[in-house]
Amino acid sequence: MGTYRLGRRFAIGSMAEVYLASTVGVGGFSKPVAVKRVLPHMAEDATFVEHFMQEARLTESLQHRNIVQVLDLGTQAGEPYMILELVDGENLRTLLKACARSGQRIELREAVCIAMQVAEGLAHAHESTAPDGRPLGLVHRDINPANVLLSVNGEVKLADFGIARAAEMKSDTQAGVVKGKPGYLSPEQVRGKPAGQASDVFLLGLLLHELITGRALFHGLPFFQAVARIRGFHPSQLERPEGLPEALWTLLRHALAPRPEERLGSARAFAEALEDFLFTERLRVGARDLAALLARVFPQRVSILRDMGLKQGRVLALDPWSVALAPGGTGVRDEALAIAAADAVLEAQDPIDADALDPESSDEVDQVFEVDDAGAPEVLEQESSAVAAPQVEVDGPSDARGA
Repeated sequence: MGTYRLGRRFAIGSMAEVYLASTVGVGGFSKPVAVKRVLPHMAEDATFVEHFMQEARLTESLQHRNIVQVLDLGTQAGEPYMILELVDGENLRTLLKACARSGQRIELREAVCIAMQVAEGLAHAHESTAPDGRPLGLVHRDINPANVLLSVNGEVKLADFGIARAAEMKSDTQAGVVKGKPGYLSPEQVRGKPAGQASDVFLLGLLLHELITGRALFHGLPFFQAVARIRGFHPSQLERPEGLPEALWTLLRHALAPRPEERLGSARAFAEALEDFLFTERLRVGARDLAALLARVFPQRVSILRDMGLKQGRVLALDPWSVALAPGGTGVRDEALAIAAADAVLEAQDPIDADALDPESSDEVDQVFEVDDAGAPEVLEQESSAVAAPQVEVDGPSDARGA
């Protein structure tokens, strides 16, 4: 197992806290990473451990340039830790809010390039297989701007597989019960139907629309209104933005079709269609352009690498997963313990911006709601994949976002 020097804590949620850190290697070798520590009360929760055991089986094989990577797992003094790729950048929610405040717009070529790379990462997840070659049938279910990171180098990373599901997974969600952010759900989800990979394609369409227009289709609405709007949504209700090429508008409407079988066939098809659009329109765009976008919107941004607080940080030497996470722990097998680190990646990769959490908006926090036989939703609980404001603590400068 690895050894790491912890720096300052820069995010805390209801399930975990995250520290900046660096590896401690031979000959002074070091590499910046993010260290996520599962909070003790969650590590002792058998239901939590079982839930994330399922997620670990999904995330272990997702090695792709457009997906945030898990680098290491282990324990110290019985407490579970996860080591994550550190992304020095901003999430798209923060980027879009900054654009709205400053009156700036994301250029069309930039928006398409970002959406294309998210689709490529998602396609890799959708197409992932078990060691014996069986398709996992993975569905992300929580694609939204807060879960997409843009680095200072122009890299695009999809995060948060916290509520993802595979076709063969044991589900902890009852029939008719839906988990997710009401502003970022597919029509079939708000009707209490199972979310398939076509649901992710719909969410990709929502993301592309928001990047192009600067407005979320269902953002900021009260819970029941957001759900009702999604239930009754049809792309014919949309007004084509001025100057948007017909080919891209047709693609967007295709992705946002209300019936799953009417949408683009896959995330791969979505990515390839966007790539074809850029080629046909002769729009040149790459990582350098996306890096310039971040610099343009955040001209005074301070890198999280400038002051990681490592000088006084303690050394964390991880041990292999033990049978008991902590005194009084669950006592489950080693395989189950590894899952405690596979917590909703959003909390680790989306250092929380308290100002971005709008108390009037239902789509800043995950909600669990049940759809009855008549299709009427009832809120059962709110969950903290995105952490509510009272649970937020961010150390250091507010513009130091990363993952």
